[in-house]
Amino acid sequence: MINNSKLVAVMNDEDIAALNWLNGEVKGGVIEAVQHGEPLSVEIINRIRRKITTELNGDHLTINIEVGYTGRLSEDWYGKENSFEKAYLKEIEHIAEAKVKKDVKKIVYKLQHEYKTGVAGLYRYVENQHPKFWEKNKQKWDEILSNADINYDVNIRVIDIGSKGG
Repeated sequence: MINNSKLVAVMNDEDIAALNWLNGEVKGGVIEAVQHGEPLSVEIINRIRRKITTELNGDHLTINIEVGYTGRLSEDWYGKENSFEKAYLKEIEHIAEAKVKKDVKKIVYKLQHEYKTGVAGLYRYVENQHPKFWEKNKQKWDEILSNADINYDVNIRVIDIGSKGG
């Protein structure tokens, strides 16, 4: 990652994946998680929603990111599972969402407190939604992003079942 012609960090695969989740740019892939001590994986099929809004309270910025995806329960090694029960699939969805949120929370922390740079492209939303604020503050975008509240919500809906483990 380069900021002002200086190398500020080298992102690993997990950071890049989390950055894609943050931006709502995931086009596929697999979420690996654990349920009842057993592995499971949810394959992302399609992004169905992305909404990014910004709010200003004086000079304090809040960025709200909502994304939605459809997925396939591709593997589930929990022996007592019933993939055909709605309640069970809801549990899988919540586990996958929690895993994504945890990863996004880590990358947001790194962007704001370690890298202190706006590599995620979120400035475009501030520029479009608050043009006067952007013009006044674009030179100190990294500082503004470092102090912003970033709220992230993901909704994963399992619409298909691949293989079963149990």
